[in-house]
Amino acid sequence: MRRLLLPLPRLSLRAQATAVVVALIVPAIGIAVVFRDSPLGLALDSALFVGLAVAVARRAAGRVTASIAALSDAAAALDPGERRPVGAPGLWAIDEVTAAMRRAAATLAIRAEERDLAEARLRRSEQHLAQAQKVADIGSFERSFSPDAIYWSDHIYKIYGVDKASFEVTVESILALIHPDDRAEYARWRQLSAEESAIYEYRIIRANGEQRVLRSERESIRDAAGTLIGLVGTTRDITEARAAEERQRELERQLRHSQRLEALGTLAGGIAHDLNNTLMPVVALPSRLIQRLADHPALQSQLRLIEQAGIHARELVKQILSFSRKDGLARERLVLPAFIEELLPLLRSSSPSTVRLEFEKPAPPLAVMADPGQLRQVLVNLVANAVHAIGGAQGTITLAVERARLAHAEAARISVRDTGCGMSQQTLDRIFEPFFTTKLPGEGTGLGLAVVHGIVTNHGGTIRAASRPGEGTSFDITLPLAEAEDFVRRRELTPHPG
Repeated sequence: MRRLLLPLPRLSLRAQATAVVVALIVPAIGIAVVFRDSPLGLALDSALFVGLAVAVARRAAGRVTASIAALSDAAAALDPGERRPVGAPGLWAIDEVTAAMRRAAATLAIRAEERDLAEARLRRSEQHLAQAQKVADIGSFERSFSPDAIYWSDHIYKIYGVDKASFEVTVESILALIHPDDRAEYARWRQLSAEESAIYEYRIIRANGEQRVLRSERESIRDAAGTLIGLVGTTRDITEARAAEERQRELERQLRHSQRLEALGTLAGGIAHDLNNTLMPVVALPSRLIQRLADHPALQSQLRLIEQAGIHARELVKQILSFSRKDGLARERLVLPAFIEELLPLLRSSSPSTVRLEFEKPAPPLAVMADPGQLRQVLVNLVANAVHAIGGAQGTITLAVERARLAHAEAARISVRDTGCGMSQQTLDRIFEPFFTTKLPGEGTGLGLAVVHGIVTNHGGTIRAASRPGEGTSFDITLPLAEAEDFVRRRELTPHPG
């Protein structure tokens, strides 16, 4: 056979073998045709049929063996481990492949179950994160540079007061929600280098007109190669926190103011007592001398001036004592509407005709425990200041009484409002300081509102003032209700067990 193949050097081994087979089969077919009816022809027919059948069978077996080998390789890939070679015909490998496929299917089922569990854990984590953001009132955002897009968490939509389904998150739509006074600063914050971590506080105006204060923080996001790919951050609603801080600052300011007034009151009280003792002969002696000097009218006139000056000084000392809270209180139950109505004629008589005095009565009437004389002095001083603020123009002074709260207890609020010239914040901060006045020399001592503050504080109440230039002034006095004071007093006197 090798010699027979040598004359065909340019053909492959398979091609040469095919040529030899053709060379042998064609003559055999010719002989079989010539001697088809003889025993030799029948033998050649049988031999040719068997040879062709064997060739076809071997070719089919080769293909089956190759397929089984491929299946065995697939089984090994699905189930790595010890692998036996697949021989020809290798039909035993079908069982091995089937078993491997079963093991692979079981592995895939386990992996699918693990994937479902991971997805369930991811959903729970997302739900917990959303709930935590809702409780903390914090939303999160992310900005991607490629593509350029902004992503918001569910709660940040609620913080901005917009609907997630209809609101498109863009730079322009966000700027439209920012307070006009804060937009320039917000734009500058966004333009800061992405390399920097940044914190910014700004105001927004929701669709319903509500104004909120937000605080945003951001940090950069980088890929494994360190390339900047975006930003991530949080946004928090700090409206209530800022309001609480403002209330705290106001309380601290009031405390410092009260401490300053307390110190001034202590000093003024000591001086007033000494001054009062000094003024006793100044007030008493001129009246006796006037009686003895009946024949000297010029001297009597001078003595009367001394007497009037002494009386005026004594009244001033009395005011200082009221401010310093050194004098006692004669409290009694006062029904405020009736008390103020009795006082209205006096107030109207001391006001010019250009000023209209009004009174808004509460329903039902409210009562407080107070010293009638001192409460009368408070209202007279406040109305006098209101008249001075209105000046010669037409104006209105309104007195009102309403129910309020004071230190978690029921209280009554007495308001004195005027339509006068108002005052600046700088003046408003000092109005209760003793000897501070905006009146011209000789028109006031600067003790009126200081005395009012001392009387109200001595009654366990508070006084607040609000004013703007050109918009008038309002004073609110809050005093505990008589029923609330009685209740507190009963609790203090009731013995507690243990």
